[in-house]
Amino acid sequence: MASTTGAVTDYASGGAADVAVELHGRFWKRLSVFAARRLRDRSAGEDVAQETLRRVIEALRENKIEKLEALPAFVFQTARNICLHHGRSTKREEGALTRFRGGMRMSSSEEDDPLAALVDESRRAEVRRALERLDADDRELLRLLYVDAFKTTEIAERLGIDAGTLRVRKHRALKRLAEFVGNVSP
Repeated sequence: MASTTGAVTDYASGGAADVAVELHGRFWKRLSVFAARRLRDRSAGEDVAQETLRRVIEALRENKIEKLEALPAFVFQTARNICLHHGRSTKREEGALTRFRGGMRMSSSEEDDPLAALVDESRRAEVRRALERLDADDRELLRLLYVDAFKTTEIAERLGIDAGTLRVRKHRALKRLAEFVGNVSP
């Protein structure tokens, strides 16, 4: 603990990179396992670990952590909160997809294709028109997620953004698409 306390104390004097490396070395693996168990998804666990460390470093930079002895508790409480948020976001996305489907039953081949799962044949043209109304960035993001089926970490890296930002952009793009299709009230 003394090592982290020393590095954290040196943060203000330009040791930010050292603190990030030390925090990563000390917490990364445990955070990844902690989050992966909670979310039942290894990739999501790594996303949570990364976002947690980013937030902890930001809190240190802004002097929001008063007692450095409590740093481990702060780190894991932050990870817990991010996991809870991730769960809520996932449920909202599932709800949006259910509204798009309109409660229709699908064959297993349709379940494999996200676009086919969104709407039945009579509404595909409507969805395509709605997709055309989205800006190019939103269309590209949805294509990478649902057509090319890249992992969120790969997409975030491609777009040069962090996983949290990607989740927000995805949620907003799906919301705009739903509004254009007319399934949700503004």
